Amino acid sequence: MSWDFAKLNLAAVDALSGLKKERDQVRARLSAMEAKRESVTQAVYSRVHQDYTQQLAELDGKSAPLLKEVRALYAELTDALGQLDAKLESARLDREEIEFRHSLGEFDEAELKKRLKAIDAALGEHNKLREQGQAVRQRFLAAVDGESELIQDLDEDTQRVPAIETPVVTPPVLDTPTAPSIAPLAPSVAPPTSPPPAAPATRPTMTRASKNPDATIVFRQGRLEPLNPEAGSVVQAVGLRPILVGSDASCDLSLSVPGIAKRHAEITMTRSGFVLKDLGGGSTTVNGSTIKEQLLADGDSLAFGAARFNFRLT
Repeated sequence: MSWDFAKLNLAAVDALSGLKKERDQVRARLSAMEAKRESVTQAVYSRVHQDYTQQLAELDGKSAPLLKEVRALYAELTDALGQLDAKLESARLDREEIEFRHSLGEFDEAELKKRLKAIDAALGEHNKLREQGQAVRQRFLAAVDGESELIQDLDEDTQRVPAIETPVVTPPVLDTPTAPSIAPLAPSVAPPTSPPPAAPATRPTMTRASKNPDATIVFRQGRLEPLNPEAGSVVQAVGLRPILVGSDASCDLSLSVPGIAKRHAEITMTRSGFVLKDLGGGSTTVNGSTIKEQLLADGDSLAFGAARFNFRLT
């Protein structure tokens, strides 16, 4: 199979990339607002913050249909790259086998060069195609906040848990003789009764075990909005895939500020929602309180060391 990555129609990718630049600009202004919050009245701050938030919502609305199209294209691209990588690995094994057979005296030097020439030509072509494909992949990644946005594990982030129907068993009616009806004797004077004391009103609590296991579970996307310069200027998308926070470059959210461990914290999706877990950093807080593990809510303020974020559900 051959691929021509140059002929891919990337109009949707380029359009999505343009919208991302606009979003990043608005997000940067939202982040900059925090440092200048004390320089204006609360009314002005709220007015400008609401305006920028509305702009982000409008840009997200424009991005949604494009993102759906780009996801489908990205799935085709990654599939093609996967097949190409398999061909490269097969060609490398073929080359190693030929050299091994030659070392065993199966054929002479001239035959070795002849066979290697054909394999090296195939390897060169595969590597060239792979470079083209990786260049196209980078264009996809530049159009979103993270690769997790391009990988859709569940349709519209919604998982339906099938309900288990329990059959209703009607007990058999026994054919027994009907006993004569005898009315109970009523006392001549009814004893006075007083109503039972009203139980104090309590707010019902729902534990995880008492929730309906057959309910439909809706997974909502989340995002971490930076609130200060230490947090950077890029909004981190939070989805079905765990998000690792730390100073190591391999982390999904890499922070190079004091007080951040290499693997500082992790945000994962559970049936109850997004859960933030401290991995030993020790300075992970939610709304100012140090936590070990916390179920997040929309609007929570998170901090990893000096980097502060606002957690939002979309």
